[in-house]
Amino acid sequence: MRDNVKARVGEIHWEEIDQIDWGANTNMAESVRSDLEWLRKNEVIRNELKSTARGFLFAIKTGKAEEIKLA
Repeated sequence: MRDNVKARVGEIHWEEIDQIDWGANTNMAESVRSDLEWLRKNEVIRNELKSTARGFLFAIKTGKAEEIKLA
């Protein structure tokens, strides 16, 4: 990702780009759970959306989706 961004901007910005923490997710299921928890705690989201929100992981190789549920 860093190289792609550098290719699009001037060299003057490269040092700043090198300092960016891209925040890679190493546990995708936990990331989905965290997003669902955030959504359900958010006061601006309507209750009917909170109660029906679902999260999935899509496996590119198999084409299958796995539902991720809150613990």
